[in-house]
Amino acid sequence: GLPTLELRIKQIEKNALLLARDLEKHKKIKRVLHPALRNHPNYKIWKRDFTGSSGLFGFTLKKAYSKKMIEKFYNKLKIFRIGYSWGGFESLITFPSLIKRSIENKSKGTLIRIYCGLEDSKDQIKDIIKALKILK
Repeated sequence: GLPTLELRIKQIEKNALLLARDLEKHKKIKRVLHPALRNHPNYKIWKRDFTGSSGLFGFTLKKAYSKKMIEKFYNKLKIFRIGYSWGGFESLITFPSLIKRSIENKSKGTLIRIYCGLEDSKDQIKDIIKALKILK
């Protein structure tokens, strides 16, 4: 409810930043799209205009994977579930198509969008890293 909203949002922000920083180091990840990361192109604007961030961010893989491989990746996940309800307490993931975007797709890799919920951040990180191992 409303009395715990600030605490939940702060924990979700922390979880997302921890995962985003871990993903930046992963060999299969091309780019992590989180404005609170120092190497994000809009970091200075984010820092100027915001005091925090949310649990929602994306990352692109170095390769474009087939739907079958992405399904194998998803099936390895135990914490993250497919969903679009950003702002809740549980971790969610989607695999939006880059083909239908109106912006120029500079990355040829698969895009993955994540919403980090309130689960333990170490468990969230382990979940994604373990699932990435399935991608060849």
